[in-house]
Amino acid sequence: MRLRTAALLAGLGLGLCFGTLSEPEPTPASMKFGQEEQVQEATNVAPAAPELADSFYVNFEIIVFQHEIDQYPVVWENLQKAIDEWSSHLPIRWIIFFEDSSNDFSILGRIGAIEIRMADMQAAPYHLSDNLLGMWQPHRGRILLDADYLEQNPEKAYSVSLHEMGHMFGLPHIIGFSEMGHTGFIVLPEGHDATNYVMYPRSIVDKPQKSLSPIEIKLARQNLVYHWTRPDVTYKECDCELYIED
Repeated sequence: MRLRTAALLAGLGLGLCFGTLSEPEPTPASMKFGQEEQVQEATNVAPAAPELADSFYVNFEIIVFQHEIDQYPVVWENLQKAIDEWSSHLPIRWIIFFEDSSNDFSILGRIGAIEIRMADMQAAPYHLSDNLLGMWQPHRGRILLDADYLEQNPEKAYSVSLHEMGHMFGLPHIIGFSEMGHTGFIVLPEGHDATNYVMYPRSIVDKPQKSLSPIEIKLARQNLVYHWTRPDVTYKECDCELYIED
């Protein structure tokens, strides 16, 4: 069962979006063990408890800014699609806070809240490289999207959002066997084209890189609990950057 809920809470500028949850299979009244059939009266059998893996979410608080949504609607639309895509694979509950000047309520600066900024990353206050498309800043809990470029490139807006959220879930970059990379990068065996992966460190102009691979989903699921549910969780002191490449 896929739960899809979005609501605005009056006065708070708060949107609530749920991920996915697998509904446990009903316990059959008749079950076979080998050649024997054991019949159980439904009225006398307690319903089976769902497995833990099918009955929890990891909570994420996301902060977005209404004036940036208004200025970059294409980027915002594709960011939401990226959230939906990750939510279809991971047990996540998203709570999205819409910040604007009229809100009396704000969670800016709250520990664990993820800030997403859509802006011209070459302008003040960022002054980043011309070919930078996105960045995950783990020490600040912040995703940066170069919205001036991405607003004109919807496919890239989607793939870059997927990529930076992958970093948020603890994924490193994925590279080919013949490529040089930092310690901790995932290196594919020879014969595999790393440029097809969402987590490849460079965005290729003629490749959409918009489909999550089984290895990316598997690693994200493993990292989700390890990175985000520990009481002593700390951010690594490094920025995860994505650049465009011809």
